[in-house]
Amino acid sequence: VRLNGPKAEGKHIVLNWTFTDTNERFVLTLQNCALTYLEGAAETADAGFTLARSTFDGVIAKQTSFPAEVAAGTIKVTGNSMRLAELMGLMDEFPRMFEIVEPKRTVVT
Repeated sequence: VRLNGPKAEGKHIVLNWTFTDTNERFVLTLQNCALTYLEGAAETADAGFTLARSTFDGVIAKQTSFPAEVAAGTIKVTGNSMRLAELMGLMDEFPRMFEIVEPKRTVVT
């Protein structure tokens, strides 16, 4: 939902994710302006990240940052970590709070 399709035009990024506390592995692929994931790992990924799912959840919830967790040693990186930064640069930010239902507006003539 957050991927900016026009900005992603022509980009191809493959990232492996290994979650140590849940024993899960996923490959995240950006191709043809679409972001997809599959269970498993790609042999030719641009980068790989090994971390606890709880650490990933903390980064997503903005309770911590990816660089801080890498510096702390809780995230292990292989390959070109800048490919993740490139992918994140293709994301749009939306306001968290917005009107779902607005009051009916009357037209004064």
